[in-house]
Amino acid sequence: MEILLNALQKIKNTIMMKKKKLLFFTAMTILLAYIQACKTGELVEPENKKLTLHFSVVYKNSGISFTDQQFITKANDTIVPTEFKILFSKIALIRSDNTDLAIDNVYGFVNFKKSANTIVLDNIPKGAYIGLKFWIGLDSAINYGDPSVYEATHPLNPNVNGMHWNWAGGYIFSLHEGTYLNKGISEGYSYHIATPRFANQITIPFYLPFDKTWVEAHLYVKADMEKYFSSIHNYSIKTEGAGSHSNPAQANIIDKLNTNIQTIFSVTK
Repeated sequence: MEILLNALQKIKNTIMMKKKKLLFFTAMTILLAYIQACKTGELVEPENKKLTLHFSVVYKNSGISFTDQQFITKANDTIVPTEFKILFSKIALIRSDNTDLAIDNVYGFVNFKKSANTIVLDNIPKGAYIGLKFWIGLDSAINYGDPSVYEATHPLNPNVNGMHWNWAGGYIFSLHEGTYLNKGISEGYSYHIATPRFANQITIPFYLPFDKTWVEAHLYVKADMEKYFSSIHNYSIKTEGAGSHSNPAQANIIDKLNTNIQTIFSVTK
């Protein structure tokens, strides 16, 4: 009986050794094939990558709760921001030769009051990119088109963005609301920038070497709300107006704010 058991154990050990050798030779074969492919350039790298944009907001160096935080603008207005939302379109990456890579049919909605503000750009070719462009706003065909055609999660679905003017037609492109102190009394301000006349192109410089070793990359886009009222123009809510609904007669107000908005974005890595 003991002889039989010893024989069975030897057979088992032999089988195990063969299995180990087979696994070893299989792994070595795969490794050598990989090395050879690298040498000959036959290894297939994904040509197109995924780029995720992450949006956040600060006031100078402070986070914004959009509840009861007070800030003082350079025009000496004491403000409490309560809402900041944007719709954007015509997204493009700027190549290192200063040509644009247009990202077709991608629209974005960012509600800075909420934390989940990401936009995914698929099928980005490898290469070096030196900037990001987008328009805050929509062209006439999209702006005045039928909003009911968009699926439930689409950025242009009015239930997603809450930025569609049913009474006037079209979308609000940029919405900033809050309160300010007027002679010690808290009053509201509301800037609703809309209509294709007031669409606003944004360009943000950065450097991204999107090379063949990357499958996915991330860009972190920060909006500094201090610059909304206090960048190119030191806008005074008290003296220049506490609101706009994009009436052409208010073009002077909107143009000043739009010029400031062009400066509020930057990329942090």
